[in-house]
Order: sequence, then C-alpha cells, then structure tokens
Amino acid sequence: MEDGLYEETAESRARNKVILWWMLHLAYSEDGDNVAPFFGEGTFNDRIERYDEIDEGEDIHDLVVARKVAYYVSFWFVGRPNSQKEFQEMIDMALKFDEEETKAMEEEVKKSEKS
Repeated sequence: MEDGLYEETAESRARNKVILWWMLHLAYSEDGDNVAPFFGEGTFNDRIERYDEIDEGEDIHDLVVARKVAYYVSFWFVGRPNSQKEFQEMIDMALKFDEEETKAMEEEVKKSEKS
C-alpha cells in the first residue's frame, strides 16, 4: 500500500518524468556510420509519440531496446553511480541477479512438469 501511495506523489511523478526525458534524449541507434536519436528528433512530445509507436508496435527489437533503455536509465538515475566503472558494476550485479532468477524459474518449471 505504501508503494502505491508513493507513486501518486509529486516527487514520484517528477522522478518518472525526468527518467523519461533522459531516456528519450540519451538513446541513439547506430547503423554503419549513421548515428541517429533512437526515439527520433524534435520536441519532447514528438519523441513521446515515437516511444508510443514502439511500445504499441510489432517490432520486437525496437521494443526490447526501448525497455532496456528505460531499465538502464532508471537504474542509473536511482543508483547514482559516481563513475562508469560503478555503473558497470551495478549492471553486472543486476544481470547476475537476473540470470540467477531466470535459472531458478526454469528449475521450478522443470519440477512442475515432472509432477
């Protein structure tokens, strides 16, 4: 219940908007020598429209990239690493945790299939 209340605060809304702004402005795609903003150019609203297109679209690659960008920007913003090395250590730790969690879930599925 407390988490739900926090998500309704001005502080939480502001944090989420800042994370969204960073996400829309930091992500770039690279195709050979061509580097372009992943969420397009233009105003914040233009980029939000592109984000919505990706989120509602059928291109799995773009959707996975958008979600990873959101995850890493949130991780960076909330974790406040002081260096690239600290950020990489945080990412490595999170990836290790994700792998362990995935492995545990797979083992649970195997156990339930045997039953």
